[in-house]
This record gives sequence, C-alpha cells and structure tokens, in this order.
Amino acid sequence: MGLRLLDLEVFTTNLTDLTMNILYDFFGSDKHKSDTIVVYNNGFYGIIIYDTFKKNMQNNIEGCIQKEYLCLGENMWREAKEIFKFNKEIFCIPVLTPLNELIYFATNDSSMDICVEFLKDFINHPEWDFLDSYYIEGTLQKIEIEDFNEAAYLFFSICKQHKIPVQGIGEQWDIYEKYSNICFDNIKCPNETILKYQLNSQKNFNDLLKTMKRLIKINESKEILTLVKELKSKGIKSFTFNVPHHNAINNISADELTRKKYGVSGNYLTFPEDIVEIEQLKKVLGQDYEIFKEGLLEGLTPVRQGELTYLKDYNSEYVNVIEGKRVTTGVPLDHTNTIHIFGHCIVRGLHVKDEDTIPSILQGILNKNGHNNFKVINHGVGFSFYNGIIHKINELDIKQEDIILIIEEFVLEETFYNKDNIDWDLTHMFENKPESEQWYFEIPVHTNAVGNKHIAEFVYSKINSFINTSYEQKLLQFGKKMEEDLLSKGLRAYLDFLDGEKVMLKDGEKAGAIVMNCNPFTLGHKYLIEYAKDMVDILYIFVLEEDRSYFPFNDRIKLVREGTKEWDNVSVIPSGKYIISTLTLSEYFVKDQIQDTVIDATKDLKIFTSYIAPALNITVRFAGEEPIDRITKQYNEAMKEILPNRGIEFVEIKRKETGGNVISASRVRKCLENKDLESIEKLVPKPTYDYLIERFG
Repeated sequence: MGLRLLDLEVFTTNLTDLTMNILYDFFGSDKHKSDTIVVYNNGFYGIIIYDTFKKNMQNNIEGCIQKEYLCLGENMWREAKEIFKFNKEIFCIPVLTPLNELIYFATNDSSMDICVEFLKDFINHPEWDFLDSYYIEGTLQKIEIEDFNEAAYLFFSICKQHKIPVQGIGEQWDIYEKYSNICFDNIKCPNETILKYQLNSQKNFNDLLKTMKRLIKINESKEILTLVKELKSKGIKSFTFNVPHHNAINNISADELTRKKYGVSGNYLTFPEDIVEIEQLKKVLGQDYEIFKEGLLEGLTPVRQGELTYLKDYNSEYVNVIEGKRVTTGVPLDHTNTIHIFGHCIVRGLHVKDEDTIPSILQGILNKNGHNNFKVINHGVGFSFYNGIIHKINELDIKQEDIILIIEEFVLEETFYNKDNIDWDLTHMFENKPESEQWYFEIPVHTNAVGNKHIAEFVYSKINSFINTSYEQKLLQFGKKMEEDLLSKGLRAYLDFLDGEKVMLKDGEKAGAIVMNCNPFTLGHKYLIEYAKDMVDILYIFVLEEDRSYFPFNDRIKLVREGTKEWDNVSVIPSGKYIISTLTLSEYFVKDQIQDTVIDATKDLKIFTSYIAPALNITVRFAGEEPIDRITKQYNEAMKEILPNRGIEFVEIKRKETGGNVISASRVRKCLENKDLESIEKLVPKPTYDYLIERFG
C-alpha cells in the first residue's frame, strides 16, 4: 500500500472538558461528520472521527478515542502499514514530531501502490547504479522531489544511497528535515542539470519511470558500446545495430502514427474493443491475427534470477522458452560455433511465432547458405530495469569464429558518444520500407514478422563476410560465470590442497611444472623429468587424476613417485579436476578416435595460468615434443602460444628414443598387448616393470 501525509482541518479539546453530550452535538451536525477532533491531556492524547464515535457512542469517551499515532521519521512508513493492516477501520493516523506536536495525518493511497512496490523492490538493486555514472558525467547535478509521501521518500533514499545530490521541496520536507537525521543537498546549479519530480500520482510516477528508463538506456548504451570496443580488441567479432526511436524516423506513415497515438503494442489484459485498434492489429499481425486474438502468442514473461532478468520457461505450439531463452528454430545438430544475439523486445520477438523472430530467421538464412556449423542463440528479454546485457556477454565462452550481435535502440548522447560508434544504423530501412508493408506495432523496437524478416536479411548481409566455416575452436573469452562455477565446484579446495604442497622459494629460485598422464610411467617420462629438474629449483609433476586411462590413477601416481624418489627437488602431486580433465579438455581422453579433430586448449590453459601456476609460483612449464599424436601436438602448440603471453615460459624437450622410435606409453601398451615383456623392460623403469610383471606376467 502507498502512504501519503494529509493536512486536515481539526478541532481541539482537552480530555477533561470532553463529554458524550458534546460529541453528540458535534457529530449530530452534518457539517462536522467529516471533521476530526484532536484530544489533548497534558500533550497529545488521541483523535476522534465520526465513524469511531458512531460505533462507540453507547460506551464511554475512552472507547471513542483512536490513540494510535506515528512519530515522524524513517520508520513511520513501516509502522503505519502495521497499524492499517491490523485496524481495518482506521482511516488516518496522526503524525507527531519528537516534541509530541501534531503536524500531519498519514492515510492509505492505493493509487501509489505500484509505485511504492516498484521502488521497494529496486532500492538495493544494481540497476540504480546508472545514477552514479550519470551524475559523474556532469549531466545530472541535483534531483528535486516536490511531494512528500512514501514513494517520494523511497526515491529520496535511493538518491542518498547513491550519493546523488537530492533536495525535498515544500513545507512537509522542511519539517521532516528539521526533526530527522537527513540533510538536503542545497547546492545551486543550472536548471538544465536538475531533475524535478512531483510524486503525488501514478501518472507522475509513470513520468519518473519514463525518465529513469531514458537514463538507464543512456547508461546501458554507453556500457554496451564500450564493451563491444573491448571485445573487438580481443579479436572477438562483435557488432551493433541501432534501431531508430519513433521520433527519429522522418516519413512516418498514417498507420504508424495511429498505432503510436493509440498505444497499439499488443500487450492487453483484455482484448481491445476499439475498432481503430482492432484494425491496426489486423494490419500488423496479418495472418497471425486470429492466433494472437486467442492468446496463443503470449508466454514471454521476464523473471529475475539474482541480479539478472531472463524469460520464464514456457511451452506452447508457437512460443517456447527453455532455460530462460526463447527457442531459435532450425538450429543444426552438428554445430561448432555460435552467433549470440542480444537486445530487448526486438530480439525476444513481440507477438510473433518462434520461427518469426530475428534469430530464427537469421538461422534459416545461415542454413540456406551452407553455414550449418553456426547455431543462433536468442538472448532477448524485453525492456526491464535490469536485463544485464553486459553481464550476460561477460558470462559467455566465446570462440574465435563466434559472433556477438546487439540489436537495440541505442540512446545517443553527444556527451557520451555518437553514431560513429554504431556499426550499422537501421533508420534508413524504416524510412525507405515499402509503403504497403507494416513493420512494427506502436514503436520500431516492437517489430512484427515482416519487420523481423527484413532486419534479419540486413544483418546477414552485413555479417556474411565475417562468417568463417573453418570450424576453428580457439577460445577468446573465458566466461566469468564458468570461472565462478569452477571455483564453486571445488577449485578453491584444490588450491587449498596445493598450498599444502607448496615449496617455499628463495629469492632468484624458479619453480617449473610438467603435466603427465604416465599411462604407464616410462623411461621417456623419466628422461623429461631429469632434463627439466636441472633447469629449475623445484619441479612439480602433475599426474592426471582423471580415471579414464588404461591404468588406474592410484597405480600411475605411485609408479611416478617410485621412479622419481631419487631426486629431492621433484614433487609428484595429483592434477585434480582442473588440469587436462573431462572438465577442461575432454577430447584428450578419446584422442585415439579423434585424431583429425581441431581442439581448443584455451580453457585448460587459462585455469592453469590463472590459478594453478600462481598457487605454486610456477614460471616455466615443460613438455616433450610430440611427433605422432595430433591431439597432444595441438596442445603443445597452444602452450607455445598462450603460456608466454600469460607470463609463463614454455620449454619443449626432445623425446628420448630407443631403436629409432620415441619411448611412449602407447608403445608400452602395444608391447603389453603383444605380451612382449622383453621389449617392455627396455622402455620402463624397474618399478614400472615389476608392476607390469606382477599384474600381467
């Protein structure tokens, strides 16, 4: 419920002077039935109104007096709601100063309920952070609030919380400032830098929301364009398409003007009866009008999950949402890369079938033109006070050939940026569209199936030259959410384990690492370790813990420890789930079957360089040359490219040979398969040979 303060004309009396006869005479007159009597008894005592007198006039005076009151301060809004909740008969509650002086009456105002609930919901929400940056930019220097009620107080609190200069205007605010701990920001500044609000009606609140939306759009537009610039600097293909504001289109048609005037958005609680609106809906929806009328194009409900907004999962013949995203039709099963499309209503699709959204139409165009390795994902939600496009993009794992598209009505302010920062502006399309075609409902971001088709075709024409069908899998961005998931799934615990294995280095000393599967441990492995240990002061050997090899992990790590126990500066530890595991590089464990596959080791190496290496002060990583296995060879190439860029030296060591062939674990397993134990003895250390004889001899 919303609360506001009232000035009421009152009559005062002392309790000692009051009698039931006086009350009968007072309220017996029609002109006093809407008046209030304030009763004092060495200070404020209570109030009497006609309704309470009428219900208690057969009793004594005490029964007629309403004694509930509020003390002026930040808690009065909550206290008032409690009183109204448990005393349905109370119409108003006296508000007293700390000096027990009556100043106002608080009353319910249901017309402000939506406003109050909205502000309460968002008071601690990061969406209001836009105020900070907008103020810093110098565009906004002060906010003035010209009414005093619960909604106004909540908005005042939001401004204070974000350190935006704010001032309450009027006698009620002045009194509140006098008796509370708040302090107004009475700074002098140009009128054009002051936002003034009079929050005394739902209409005024709607005006506030309109302004807030614009400020949010300005800030969001700025942040999106800044992010796109950063993505491009990383080599990520990222493009922006600006959808024009209604007022930015020069030749608006008569139908478009009518839809704007009547607000023909298609969002109705009850189907409209106005013939003009119905005719306009028929024109925009075309053959889909009947299914729209039956409510079959509904189901796109934004819901908050934490700090972000997604769509509520939904299933129907025409509209489907899975895991917070609207379904894109025609997605190829065997895709390797992704086109992520972000935006509000225009991307989500407004009153159109799944197949008629921009992402679905673009997917169809891609498929038709042979780009079957691309999947299009619809990240559109619709305007909400916190969609979180920036956060969602930062959560993505982005491969080298993936593409990020943002189709949005960017609010362009010269103080922040200009149209040169937009890759493509769609204004000319809306201005030059065929006169016979209807592209949108009441505003350009609410496009119909026809508008979506033209926009999708235009988008494809612009990104076609950037679409690469090389099936490249290199990862350019490691999503923040994935990083957080890894940490929550046990990486922190593994790092704590490594802390216990850490060898303290003196100044100038160096730590190195080798990652080995040792399936089983061979003389080739031992040669690599012996070579590497002489180049560093401490050498960590990470033995792959994933139990998807021929020999169990516990046996493999035991053999490595037995085979290296002669060296004091070698430490053998399990790799955990975060170094060449099914979580970070699943292809490694089926590499014999996928020798022609291109792998991406970026994720695995990012974890190593970001977490593992720093935990042990590792500054060099060793690996043996790989002339045979293509998967391992690709992994070595990735280390050669990535590690030096992240501050870690990479050293590739020539493999040990015998009989003209490198010594490898696969060679040992082949001998074992052929029961050639004599050859195995020449390829493995004695502990490994003894283990094999005991197990297979």
